[in-house]
Amino acid sequence: MEVKAASEGAVRAVLAGIPRAWIRYIEVPVADGGGGALDAVAAGGAFAKIRTGGTSAEAFPPADRLATVLAGLARRSLPFKATAGLHHPLRGVYPLIDAPEAPRAEMYGYLNLALAAAVIQAGGDADEARAALLEADPGAVRLEGDALRWRDERFDAAALAALRDGFFHGFGSCSFRQPMDELLPAVG
Repeated sequence: MEVKAASEGAVRAVLAGIPRAWIRYIEVPVADGGGGALDAVAAGGAFAKIRTGGTSAEAFPPADRLATVLAGLARRSLPFKATAGLHHPLRGVYPLIDAPEAPRAEMYGYLNLALAAAVIQAGGDADEARAALLEADPGAVRLEGDALRWRDERFDAAALAALRDGFFHGFGSCSFRQPMDELLPAVG
């Protein structure tokens, strides 16, 4: 079950009404760094959901705020998933909606988010995660056998599996094909 909750009190109220045996993702605000809402999600035995964009440029949180939330999730050992705006592998300027003449904005890539989460899980700090979120150079991110490399960082299959299982559960996209179709050409 997924529910949006804008404050620590709202998280507690929502979780009180959902059986603990259910898998529960609570969408927390990124704009204020998560703070008490993250504490309440962790205390309630749920998972976090973060919004990384939307259909307007203003919906995309600043990289430093998103990196702070990732660091806060890791400090709490709180797994999460992400939604909104994660259609492309790497950061860039893309159309906000799938329509001719759509407005464009800078968007995070799903690999940027995965790399930032991997950096944090490997002991990196919010500044390193911010750099991963801002990476737009396709030459800086490569698939090497069963590993993902970003600049001097290398995450092997075991590290990526641990990331998926224990921290970054996944992301949602409005499109199924687009993220897959763009992945190999971007990092091949």
